[in-house]
Amino acid sequence: MPVIVPSRDYARWLDCSNVDAADLLVAWQGELHVHPVSARVNAVANDDASLCEAVATDESPDEAHAPEQLPLL
Repeated sequence: MPVIVPSRDYARWLDCSNVDAADLLVAWQGELHVHPVSARVNAVANDDASLCEAVATDESPDEAHAPEQLPLL
């Protein structure tokens, strides 16, 4: 699970000499927003801010985030 570090703590988190940053390993208390993004995120050659932009989808939000149905054997 990735750690979400508040921007005010970036320098402390990235400071390799600081071994006392365990207090930053807490559950995120803020809101998180989900939106579909381009399939371009699947290629490491793509590295630009547009990867974070929302894209249109033909699926309803419930369909887009529904668990995959596996076939019964």
